[in-house]
Amino acid sequence: MKVLENKIRIIVGELVEFISNYRAIILSALLIVFVFLGYMGRNSSFFTFPLNAGVWGTLSDWIMVIVTAFTVFYLIKSFSAQRASNSIQNETLIEQQKITEIEQFIFKEKVKPIFELKIGDHGMNIDEINEEATATYSFNFFVHNGAAKDIHIEDYLFDHNGSSNNMIGASSRNELYPGMNFSSMPSEYKQHKINNNQDVHYIFRFSFIITYCDVLDNYYEQNVIFYSDSNDLKNIHQGGPKPINKPLDK
Repeated sequence: MKVLENKIRIIVGELVEFISNYRAIILSALLIVFVFLGYMGRNSSFFTFPLNAGVWGTLSDWIMVIVTAFTVFYLIKSFSAQRASNSIQNETLIEQQKITEIEQFIFKEKVKPIFELKIGDHGMNIDEINEEATATYSFNFFVHNGAAKDIHIEDYLFDHNGSSNNMIGASSRNELYPGMNFSSMPSEYKQHKINNNQDVHYIFRFSFIITYCDVLDNYYEQNVIFYSDSNDLKNIHQGGPKPINKPLDK
């Protein structure tokens, strides 16, 4: 008996919730039905007692109507529940995609190689008669964070009188792991005296373009600049890696 009472309570509760959610539609439908019945009842046997079975139908007809009404009610209820479930699933999927993207980004940053330039400075000699300076440097590139593959480095020396970058060398390595370095032998570089500068007469500005990829085959380019002058001012600008498309020759 209690099981039946619980089922009745559940059905009544769901029916009340359904009516509460769709009360505007239900009231409008009832109003249309009553207006229609009132209009039809003026010139027919709609409201004669006892009720005319030919007009109102038999008991089995009404049972069918009630069963159909409950069927429609549960179909609407099931559709609403399914729609709510789909909405929750979509929200969960979107959140999961965001989490996956964040995890992928964190891992990508974790394995991204970063190069650091360290200079071997072997001094600068100035020839005032010929207005020429000779500096000797070695360049040591250390890789941090993650392993780098398919490494290519281009070296440029800026000509201040001609205002142009001159390529002075290029080198390549298959791979480097964190803590390893890519070093050059000490080499001499020459610069002429700057004509339009009274404070600094000789400047050596090197720029390095490093292209490489990580273990996930994501390609990067990193620019590093080294500045040194005859006033003994030295500075290294370590640019960060920026993503690039895979070079056509790779």
